[in-house]
Amino acid sequence: MKFYSKLLGILSMFTALVTLTLLTYYLFNESISSTYFTAGLLGLYFIIHFVILNRLGFKETDISSKSIWGLLFTSSFLFIFLSIGVLIPFVQEHNRESQIEILAKLKDYGKDENISSGTFGTLKTKYENDKLYYQVTLDIPKNQLDSIADFSAELLDIDGFVVSEFSLLTSNSISSTDMGNIHQVTINDNLKFSVTDYKKIAKWELLQKRK
Repeated sequence: MKFYSKLLGILSMFTALVTLTLLTYYLFNESISSTYFTAGLLGLYFIIHFVILNRLGFKETDISSKSIWGLLFTSSFLFIFLSIGVLIPFVQEHNRESQIEILAKLKDYGKDENISSGTFGTLKTKYENDKLYYQVTLDIPKNQLDSIADFSAELLDIDGFVVSEFSLLTSNSISSTDMGNIHQVTINDNLKFSVTDYKKIAKWELLQKRK
């Protein structure tokens, strides 16, 4: 018996035990897909099959070159698939955290004018914890206050289609101040919103509801 036969057998058994431990961990933590789990089990089966047939490399006859190449191929296959299975959750988590950081940054959609009332509005938003947080500032001419029932913010995608619309003056988070002929209203509030719809928002329009 050659020394490398014994060494290869022992290393194979060690690889099988490590693989089994990793697969058990992934199974209970649900951090690996069924595809990679199945591939890992398949590779594990071939390695254990090799170990049993060759008695940890201490079989009376030397290990054939075919068996060695088969084991090397299986081990490489197993290593690649398990590595991918390990890396994918980390990459996905990193991308998710990066996306959360981007959405949490305050985004300015600029100024829009409601021509019929002569009111100018600005909109800023951010997205956190499944909510759209918004800050709207309205500069309303005082001579229009009696005719205005409410304003709403219409959120549009890049093509001008409506993503969502919400009322502004019905919010409970309103502050106001007078500046000459202008009555300025600031709304800081939030509403439940899907992240898919939030990513569609490209612009907005200020709409008026008259009494």
